[in-house]
Amino acid sequence: MRLADDRRGRVPFALVGVVLLVGSAGLSATLAGGPAPEVDRSVGVAVERTTAASSTALRGAVARAGRAAARDPVVAPAETPAGRVLNDSAPYRDYLRVRIYLAARAALDDVAVRANGVRGTASLPAVGNASALGDAKRRVEIAAAGDSESAGLRVRIRNVTVVASRDGRAVERAAVSPTLVVATPALALHERVERFESRLERGPLAPGLGRRLTARLYAVAWARGYAQRGGAPIENVVANRHLELAANGALVREQRAAFGRSDPAARGALAMATARTGLTDLLAGAHNQRGSRATELLTAGFDRYRSATPLPGGPATDAPERPPSRTVAVNRTADRAFASFVADETDEGFDATLRSAYAPNVRVVTATRTVRDGRRPSLDSPGGNWTLRERRVETTTRVERADGPRPASPGGWHLLAHEIRRVVRAHALVGEWTRDNDSRTTVQRWADVSAVGVGLAGDHRGSVGPDRPIRHVHERGGALDGPNLRGVAETATERLIRDRGGFDAAARRAVDGRIDARSASVAGRRPSELRPWLYRDLAGLRERVRNVSAAVARTATVADGRPPAAALAGELRSRRAALLDVPERYDGVADRARVAARAAYLDRTVARLDARANRTRETRAGLDGALADAGVDLDRARRILADRGRPATPPAEPMAAAGPGAPANLTVAGAPPYLTLAELDREQVAAIPEGETRHPLAARNLNVFSVPYGDAADAVASVLDGATDRSATDLRTAGLALRAANRTLDAVGNETLDARRDRLRAEASRSLRALRARLVAELATAGLELTAAERRRAVRAGFDRWDTTAGRALAAANGSAADGVVAELLAATPSLRVTERRDWTSVTVELALEDARSAVDGPSRSTVSRTRSVARDLARDALADAGERAADRARERWFGEVLSSVPAGLPVAPVPGYWYATLNVWDVSVRGAYERFAVRAPTAAAGAGDPDGAVTYTRRNQTVEFDVDADGAVERLGRTTRVSFETETVVVVVVPPGAPGVGDTDGNADERSPGWSIPRPARGG
Repeated sequence: MRLADDRRGRVPFALVGVVLLVGSAGLSATLAGGPAPEVDRSVGVAVERTTAASSTALRGAVARAGRAAARDPVVAPAETPAGRVLNDSAPYRDYLRVRIYLAARAALDDVAVRANGVRGTASLPAVGNASALGDAKRRVEIAAAGDSESAGLRVRIRNVTVVASRDGRAVERAAVSPTLVVATPALALHERVERFESRLERGPLAPGLGRRLTARLYAVAWARGYAQRGGAPIENVVANRHLELAANGALVREQRAAFGRSDPAARGALAMATARTGLTDLLAGAHNQRGSRATELLTAGFDRYRSATPLPGGPATDAPERPPSRTVAVNRTADRAFASFVADETDEGFDATLRSAYAPNVRVVTATRTVRDGRRPSLDSPGGNWTLRERRVETTTRVERADGPRPASPGGWHLLAHEIRRVVRAHALVGEWTRDNDSRTTVQRWADVSAVGVGLAGDHRGSVGPDRPIRHVHERGGALDGPNLRGVAETATERLIRDRGGFDAAARRAVDGRIDARSASVAGRRPSELRPWLYRDLAGLRERVRNVSAAVARTATVADGRPPAAALAGELRSRRAALLDVPERYDGVADRARVAARAAYLDRTVARLDARANRTRETRAGLDGALADAGVDLDRARRILADRGRPATPPAEPMAAAGPGAPANLTVAGAPPYLTLAELDREQVAAIPEGETRHPLAARNLNVFSVPYGDAADAVASVLDGATDRSATDLRTAGLALRAANRTLDAVGNETLDARRDRLRAEASRSLRALRARLVAELATAGLELTAAERRRAVRAGFDRWDTTAGRALAAANGSAADGVVAELLAATPSLRVTERRDWTSVTVELALEDARSAVDGPSRSTVSRTRSVARDLARDALADAGERAADRARERWFGEVLSSVPAGLPVAPVPGYWYATLNVWDVSVRGAYERFAVRAPTAAAGAGDPDGAVTYTRRNQTVEFDVDADGAVERLGRTTRVSFETETVVVVVVPPGAPGVGDTDGNADERSPGWSIPRPARGG
């Protein structure tokens, strides 16, 4: 350190003392008129030289500490006394401060200067325990040097003690706080790596790995999707091998963005992997008999990707203009919520809501006032040498009517009944005394008198519906001229007071502090016509709710905005006040019950809509018009598609080596440099511990609309739930394939197709028999009060309304078979025609059919696929033979139906019968970790404690421990962890209509790499 700091003008305290001493001596000499005496400046010189030497030593100490901290960085503090010194939010910074302090203290031990017999030393306190370690950490302040991130570190060490001694006796002591700028990148490297790891965690809608991964996957998926649509033999449009390649390419770019350079070994491995994948996989479609067309479409796929063509419905040249919005209504959901509410026998059902309206909560309330507080006497001896053998207090309680305080009611409650009691408790302090053979008893008396108000408070607000005053609440009148809550006070008094000993006993308990203030529900009488009256009101509300609608884009289930169900739920919430129609004052309790039932029903309807919306978000799939309860929430996917071309990051700023200027050339090295999906051991990667293996990268991609296609919403839900036999299709898939085979055979005779059609029909018939049996069983628990024979007859007759196996399979799949069963039940059972039972029956059958359908597998996938492929080939041949006459409407409809019977991907059909695009979605996730990740930065020239001129920051899985207190034993401060990441994205591919569509056709909808089941490595802070 210089004598004075040029920037802050600070002068060492010791030097100030020297100047004052010298000045004082000179002034004394002048005043005395004699010659100026000689002044001994040795002390000041020793202090100044010691301070300067200390600064030099501290620079080297900071450099050494920085290198050690970077070599073994603490990113997660340990649960040890030493580890708890490190702040959880910034453990590395605290760890670096600790390292600097300990290195500084060791360096100062070697500082010693002499000036004319004066010895100067510098020191810092020893670290003997965790508390002292915390104090030591707080003595060190660190910050990046300069206005921006650089490799320089500004360090201030507070209260370094400088001592000047002569002949072993301290003659001067000073405390200095040197501030140093040291050329060590220890902090800058850590912050760069932290930012790098943070960016690896980002998803596709923020700059980072997710966005880069998305951009690369879109290029692959669109090119391969178009090639597949053109006939290239591509079974997996997006496979995990593509995720590996795309992830590593994105990682290399992220390294360059974060550090200015990337790992050269990673670049080389990436180039090899790209060449191998490009030649053997991406261009596979160019070698089949339709290779020319496939290559054209592959190129078109890249062109479409680069031009950021929007999803169908946008202004693309080969797609229609965006269709206008359409109106969707609550419709059937209102019926389902209505029927389930009326039939619900739990505390949340219709009948429970009515009971709750007539069953207010009642509780005992008390108020106690002390009239006389008798003073308890002391127990006095009867005189003489008596010994106390026993002492006891005998109390008798007397309760009588009196005037006193009226008990108060809690907020929102009101007093139903009350009485006042006077409670007198007479006490006798009894002492039993003995002396020799004599005994004596002493009695001292006193009394406590309390006035107690005991009452019952009631809460009429109920648990459902807005709180409003109730007219005629305790007398007959109002809606239905009902009894309202008349008599509730008497019933509550009998139950809560008299059955427990009456008001006298309650007053005693209140004085003793034993009153039971828990509330209880006390039921009042309900009018006999209450339920049908409320049912009719609720049925009218149901019709209004059915017609509540919202305008959504026609592609809402594919690409736009929130799901239609969410829009409808929002509309119901905004109209809630108007639908409830709450008066300022309820016209009796029946009126309050009416509003409570409305509120509960609306809540149930909104909950169903929310559930539908959540299902849309979770499955990312649905068919508009086929299932009103499902859809594809691709709003996020659209934003990903729009954002994929945005810059992933600004260029990396150069990091200075020694303060501003002098850019550092960082070196990045990962082990392994290329993160593979394969399993590796120490033989492939030296950083892996002996005897252990690693999967550096794990990937999962879920193709939403894969084989078997069927009802997309049901197919995806079954995949996610794991409930479907993957060797079987669903009934919709089988029905479509069977109908296409039937119509193909009507136009073109073929023995092979005839045989396969018969097998498919037989398997579909078996599935339908199993489904009908399951439906009959489900209806047994539906509360319809039907015999097994009645249920079987209704189910059989309901399905027989369709005269073909294909028709019955499709009716079961789309739910229309439920209408047939309901119609048969109503025709055969007059009791079910009552309004409330009719609606309940309709929804019960529909839900039972859904449960049965989800529990029964359709025909085998192989049977469906073979039948479909023969029909498709026949249709193609017939169309080719037709030549110019291919536009014939009948033939065109037949051919289109065959091609679309089991499409790859989701046919987007805003109007039944029209198909203007095919869409598919891949939900992609990757996670990985470097076994070791190192970033090396050069520092200033060798010297000042930095002999090799470089600092390497290394992250790996390792415990960090060293001897903090110099007792010979190491202390554990924390651990350094591997650089790990996890990110995900959604890839959407859209191709023009026509076979074979776009999608994975190998039957593996949920592709997971071998390491996916292994938990992600722990990450530090």
